Amino acid sequence: MNQLSIFLENKPGELTQLTQILSDVKVSIDSIMIAETSSFGVVRLITKDYERAMNELKSAGFSVRVIKVIGVLMQNEVGAFHKIVELLSKNSININYCYSFYSGDNKGVFVFSVDKVELAKELLEKVEFHLVEYV
Repeated sequence: MNQLSIFLENKPGELTQLTQILSDVKVSIDSIMIAETSSFGVVRLITKDYERAMNELKSAGFSVRVIKVIGVLMQNEVGAFHKIVELLSKNSININYCYSFYSGDNKGVFVFSVDKVELAKELLEKVEFHLVEYV
């Protein structure tokens, strides 16, 4: 799964400018997470049209990177997240960050940034976790 990471100044109006650009070109935001520091924010965004979103945002002067992340579709049940974390940990795979979003039918998608993407995908598929490229 491809995630856009966009760096913004931490001040009013910056996020509005970003969302206005995406709205103007009809790019739908499917998942968004914002991390902040005192001087800047990082917007982590999942969209089906990530290439168009990236090009439009770069044209407008935003600093944008495409990050390979892993999306895991899971039932909303106790221990589901733990199973993933435990599998990755036992195989010395570091989780840089993680967030989730609801995808309907009592299911959610956990999005992971890890240090060994291909190994993590292989291990998760081997134990029959459902990986998603796009929701």
